[in-house]
Amino acid sequence: MSKNVLKLQHTLERLSSLLRAERRAFQTKWGLLPVQFEVLNYLASCNRFSGTLMAICDYLGQTKGSVSQTIKLLEKRGLVTKEVDPNDKRVSRLTLSEEGGHIVEEYNQSGMLLGLDEETTSSTQASIDSLLNHIEKNIRVKPFGFCENCQYNCVISDDEYYCKLVKTSLTPDDVVKICVEYETKTQTENQQSG
Repeated sequence: MSKNVLKLQHTLERLSSLLRAERRAFQTKWGLLPVQFEVLNYLASCNRFSGTLMAICDYLGQTKGSVSQTIKLLEKRGLVTKEVDPNDKRVSRLTLSEEGGHIVEEYNQSGMLLGLDEETTSSTQASIDSLLNHIEKNIRVKPFGFCENCQYNCVISDDEYYCKLVKTSLTPDDVVKICVEYETKTQTENQQSG
């Protein structure tokens, strides 16, 4: 392994450690276990198609039983709501309650990344996205990405979008959230040629 790769790995470990420490203090304040907060954070970040038990399992790399128990506890605390999908009765859609949303919003406002200028934020995001894509491919996990960067997203106008996969209109809010169905153009091309 090259010296630069080792330095990058150390930097990522340090960032991860700092984020975990900040999150741990916040979780303690709200009486949440790490997996409970991860579910809340995921639901705040995902689009309307991705708030399902199986999507959460894929995103967190957890078992269905473990995530199901976590969701039951969050429902009991009034932090998550579950509704049967009117178009597919086999699927339950999970969303944050008002209180659950408040918790995640408070965490996001207290973040250690506040104060970064737009240029630094944008260039860092692009580099991290590239690194994340590389890691997801290397360890062969399902990618979750923002709709705005997805193979299936069609821009119709500045505030109107369409998803070719689920064949529905998307709002500006939808396209800045992560999606369980996300695919980059290269992923689709590789599947078609394979």
